[in-house]
Amino acid sequence: MDHIFRALLSIFVFASIEGWNDLAYTYIDSNDNQYGSIYDNKMVMLVYIIFIIYVCAFFLADLFVGVVFLNYVIAEQKNFNQTLNNNQLKWIQIQKQIIHEKPDFHIFNLPNHRVSVFLRKLITYKDIF
Repeated sequence: MDHIFRALLSIFVFASIEGWNDLAYTYIDSNDNQYGSIYDNKMVMLVYIIFIIYVCAFFLADLFVGVVFLNYVIAEQKNFNQTLNNNQLKWIQIQKQIIHEKPDFHIFNLPNHRVSVFLRKLITYKDIF
């Protein structure tokens, strides 16, 4: 007897890849008569089962996880500015500016006098002593 709910449950079992091999053997050994199963009667069902496993388990499950993750990221971005006050938003903006800022080392002039050069080298190479 055919049941749509049993078919949906079978597809769910194949998609979840939990206990699918026992169900696959049941379908492969099935018989059109009411007298019982015949060993390896319908090997064509194996092609159908492998197709369902590839499509549902590997493609649709990954697609479902990707859509859920994308919606989570969008919801997180919408709620990001709502949980922060103005001072925190200004702090984040200042930190972003500091990170992207490049220091200009050309404004530092090197000393010309011998004593100043010696003191500068002494200060910068203090780890030697």
